[in-house]
Amino acid sequence: MKNVILKLLLLMLAMTMVFSIVSCGGDGAGATDDGGNDNGGDVNTPPDNGNDDPENLVLIENAKANFKIVIASDTDGSVRKSVESFISDLQDLGVEIDKYVNDSAAGEVTDCEIIVGTKVKNRDEKYALNPRDYGADGYVIKVVDNKVLIGGGNVEQTKTAFDYFVKNVVKLTNKTKDMNEFKLARDYERLKETKYLIESVEIAGNDLSEYVFVSNVNMTNNPTIKGFREELYTATGYWLESYTADKVPEGKKMLSVNMVDNAGDTGFRAYVDSEENFVIECSYSNAMDAAFKQLMKTQIYDKLGNVTINKSFEKTYPVNVVYYSQFGAVGDGITDDYQAMYNAHVFANECGQKVMGDGANYRYYVHEFSKTIPVKTDVDFNGATIHIDDRGSGVYKYRSIHLFTFQPSYEVKNYNAAQIQEMSGGAPFLTTDTELPWLAPYLEATSFVYINNKHQDYIRHGANAGYIKNRRDVFVIHPDGKLDESTPIYFDFVEGEQLINDGTKLEYRFTYNIETMKVYRVDETPITMENGYFERDACESVAETGYENKYHGYARGLGIQRSNVTVTNLHHKLISEPYLPTSGYGWFDEKQDSIRQSYPYGGFLAFSQCYNSQAVDVDLWAHTTYYEIKTTNPTPVAMGSYDLTISDSCNISLYGLTNGTDYNDSQYWGIMSSYGAKNMHFEDCHMNRFDAHDGFWNANLINCEFGFAINVVGGGNLYIEGTTKSVGNSFISLRGDYGATFRGDITIIDSQLFGMKPYRGGADHKDFGVAYSAGDTLMVINAGYSTKYEGTYEVGNAGAAPYLKWDFGYVNYMPQNVILDNFQLTNEAPKLVLYNSIADAAFVKPEKFIQDQDWKGKQIKLLDGTYRDMTEADVYYNQYQITKSVVYKNMAPIPPCANEALHMYTHIMSVTTVE
Repeated sequence: MKNVILKLLLLMLAMTMVFSIVSCGGDGAGATDDGGNDNGGDVNTPPDNGNDDPENLVLIENAKANFKIVIASDTDGSVRKSVESFISDLQDLGVEIDKYVNDSAAGEVTDCEIIVGTKVKNRDEKYALNPRDYGADGYVIKVVDNKVLIGGGNVEQTKTAFDYFVKNVVKLTNKTKDMNEFKLARDYERLKETKYLIESVEIAGNDLSEYVFVSNVNMTNNPTIKGFREELYTATGYWLESYTADKVPEGKKMLSVNMVDNAGDTGFRAYVDSEENFVIECSYSNAMDAAFKQLMKTQIYDKLGNVTINKSFEKTYPVNVVYYSQFGAVGDGITDDYQAMYNAHVFANECGQKVMGDGANYRYYVHEFSKTIPVKTDVDFNGATIHIDDRGSGVYKYRSIHLFTFQPSYEVKNYNAAQIQEMSGGAPFLTTDTELPWLAPYLEATSFVYINNKHQDYIRHGANAGYIKNRRDVFVIHPDGKLDESTPIYFDFVEGEQLINDGTKLEYRFTYNIETMKVYRVDETPITMENGYFERDACESVAETGYENKYHGYARGLGIQRSNVTVTNLHHKLISEPYLPTSGYGWFDEKQDSIRQSYPYGGFLAFSQCYNSQAVDVDLWAHTTYYEIKTTNPTPVAMGSYDLTISDSCNISLYGLTNGTDYNDSQYWGIMSSYGAKNMHFEDCHMNRFDAHDGFWNANLINCEFGFAINVVGGGNLYIEGTTKSVGNSFISLRGDYGATFRGDITIIDSQLFGMKPYRGGADHKDFGVAYSAGDTLMVINAGYSTKYEGTYEVGNAGAAPYLKWDFGYVNYMPQNVILDNFQLTNEAPKLVLYNSIADAAFVKPEKFIQDQDWKGKQIKLLDGTYRDMTEADVYYNQYQITKSVVYKNMAPIPPCANEALHMYTHIMSVTTVE
């Protein structure tokens, strides 16, 4: 660069001398309106000896061009347009001139040429220009032999140079009248140099010219690294030749740019090593460009003049963290920041960076969105608030899409029935299985597996009849094909026929062992979302539904579909919700002639098909009870609306969960619901309901407070310790609508039932804290209801079907073993019993069970689509499996039920008291 500056000074001196000689011919080529320097000029006097003129190059003579224009390969369309315009303008002035040629046309080389561009082909090397000699803002116009060379430091400057040549050298403007002759001094040269911000760069006492560029990344495939080398040149004028590390020329030092696994805590660092090489390391390829810009700004652009980098130099930049504001989030609570947040996470997911909120003063507003924000890295909202507006028809259309979804790092493998049959050889999945060796070859690591078939389970009884789920299960399996002991198979999956007898239809179904299977490789690396406030405008009924009271469920929260996720210190609350009266089922809209209200929610925090994940210190909000009008029930039915759902997942833990509303008030629906979960753990949680659907396997409730429901259905081990329940006449309710089945053991230690009567807020709030009286009977376990067997089985009328004649899709069990250790009723007045009064008919088929009207004249649909008459044998009898044992510790035995005449002890094989 120093040689360039010296050359410039010499050229300026020469220009002064030559300009004084040739400028007498007119304005000449000495015009410097763009800051350039001329050496020589144009002479408009016709030469005596044509191109043999020793002083001038005759380009146009007698209105005929003696030259051809050659376009070099490094130009672009903008340059070609300028050339075409120049040729057209000369032709309009009567000049005979040929069309331009490309430098690739080897046979078109002529003696006199105007070469536009730097990297010209098929010409002697002396006619090729080096763009690095001129820089990003420089160019040259000069005569070499019988050729005029025009080129710049880049395409833009080449065009600038050519346009200058036309306007100021040839002097071709819209005022030009003729162009019979034109010649150019043979020593003509116009040089416009780049004025660099930096005069010199010195590293550990070495000039930057002593360095070469080295990278472990192919620059051809990485425009960011290539761009960094070019930007360094643009700013300083130093162009560093590129080499591989093993071929650096002797005596040269390295400016090394490398992608590495660990570039320190911040993800990017630059330093001078012991051999005086300048080393740049980055762990995040998608953040390298931003880090380079930061490095150039702080170490180059902010240091005009001479840059000195000493031997102890070391700088780090935090590229391991991505902020929403970097992607355009405003956070004013008004501007919709969804797209900015989406872009931030997609960017961070690419290389594993953490996403950060911009602080407690930011309030990100989100309204309508049609796709979830994928989360694959840590998130810290940093005290910011996310305002979710669920109102409006635009939201209704995409209501089932979560705002954020934790997604697995590995591809989910999906298998259909035919593939599974081929893989397994038709082997069934059984509750007795401890390993599936045939699956091992298809496992890359410990995996979470979801399976299902068409056997129908949880054929729901009562007001929600018609709710049916195909048999499904989840378990964890190790690479050797052994099942994890904590996640046994809950149901048998075998090939065969099933007669569906649910009060609405009578038909046979055929089921394969497994219809579908999903295999999720377990993500061993944990990720966390923390420190955020979520506030929500709850949905309102929309015109598209005719304001109908149907289950149009909303999600739009946090979907967790990945292993090893922790959400902590998150707070969710409703800041607006449609008002519902304390009685009735919504308010009547005369214009729409319908009952109008909001729609239910399927969980702000939704664990689904995931493993080993948890929520810690999360505040949730109970929704007002909504109602659905159903044909199977004479009055509207309460719609489940939840803030926490756990679906088809294993090993889900919750610590310190709280309920933002009064968890004893029954006007609010459940905080929590589970669907086919295994190994749930609740500790130090305060919530209105533990509400199981579709069966769970194993749950711990430790040091918790529940309001008005601990609803249970499933099996395994239910372990409860140090837990209280406030409202209702039972501590645990086995859900009668699912058959009141619990195929396992229940242990209750140091726990209490307060025995408060149910109350509802608003007008009924006066009932708060009212206890049951001495005439009431409270129970530890409400083990079912509607156990009468009299009545007629009516196909198509679910409400009329007696409970014992209902097929839930599986065998129903009373808890097999019960342990009560220091269980207490805080209100001493009522009577406490173990179970509610279940008739003997629930365990022993009565003599008179089937009536003629139960089966005569009815038909069953067969697998081939034909029908046959129903027989007496087709009437289902739902017979409970009795309790094996009850053990009392640190307490006196309590009666098995309120009605001693029902001989409840006959339904318990043994009762033991332990002092």
